Amino acid sequence: MEELYNKLRAIPGSHFGFVMGILNYAKKKSDRVEKLLNYINSNNDLTVSDVVMFVSTQPDFFEDDGEIPEVSKEVDLNKELKKGVEDMLSVNVKDARKVFDDIRKDYGLD
Repeated sequence: MEELYNKLRAIPGSHFGFVMGILNYAKKKSDRVEKLLNYINSNNDLTVSDVVMFVSTQPDFFEDDGEIPEVSKEVDLNKELKKGVEDMLSVNVKDARKVFDDIRKDYGLD
């Protein structure tokens, strides 16, 4: 999962919602991580849209439809998302990396 996280963050235009959405999809089945890594590693110059299209066209994409995502620890998601957005809006571009590193640490992706 760590490798996938790093690959997703390296895609131009990557953002918090994209990374968390793809990670949430991937964690549901172990083979999804491998499929995503193979796709990312096999294609140069991927965009966020390319990855979203790849995921949304997978045969098992709708198996998760309507489920509430699991969270590894008890958190108030609305509070966490609001804090994440406020943090991102309150920092300059140089500090954005630190915000993502903090989010990564908070969700145990280190």
